[in-house]
Amino acid sequence: MLKNNKMLKINILGTHAAGKSTLSFQIGNLLKKHNINAKIIAENIRACPFPINEKAVIETEVWVFHKAVLSELHAKAEKYDAIILDRGVLDGIVYFLDRNTPNKYYDLLRQMAYQWAEEEYDLFILVEPDDPDQPYLVDEVRDPQIEYRKRIMLLFRDFVKKLNPEARKRMISLKSSEVFDEKGSGLEKIKKAMLNNGYLMAAKEAGEPVSV
Repeated sequence: MLKNNKMLKINILGTHAAGKSTLSFQIGNLLKKHNINAKIIAENIRACPFPINEKAVIETEVWVFHKAVLSELHAKAEKYDAIILDRGVLDGIVYFLDRNTPNKYYDLLRQMAYQWAEEEYDLFILVEPDDPDQPYLVDEVRDPQIEYRKRIMLLFRDFVKKLNPEARKRMISLKSSEVFDEKGSGLEKIKKAMLNNGYLMAAKEAGEPVSV
């Protein structure tokens, strides 16, 4: 169970094809075992009516940002105990940064994204591929270019360093292998961080049997 009445927000972020969606379901199952009513908010880019990936325009990022915030507000109104964000407000900003296209709206969105993330998100989980030079699964939406994914990965590294010190303390870094590890090493790291920060109560403290 949660130790407070505030809705827990977990932001999974990072470059594409790293295991974020898989991790979101793992965390969802973990919270369910702790009797926490959690909602997974899937990435919204697939529904975007504007160009995406390297062809994205400023309208893309405005849409992605506001769609992310709106999804979080809906979850809050629905009174979930926790939400797991398979991408949050920072992601679209990072992808747009790759194109290095100056825009006054981008600067405003970046400021808003930082402030929203720093104040709203309780836990950040940055997921990276073990070997960014290796091919990965693609579909009709996911960009297949290895160099593009590597650039995005490095941009995320730099971007999260600019979060304020308090927010960086809430950051966990995982490799894809830790997400898909049969022993659950990545999920164990997350569980430990949530226990240490009071987002979960230990089984003994809660008075009930809880396992990962």
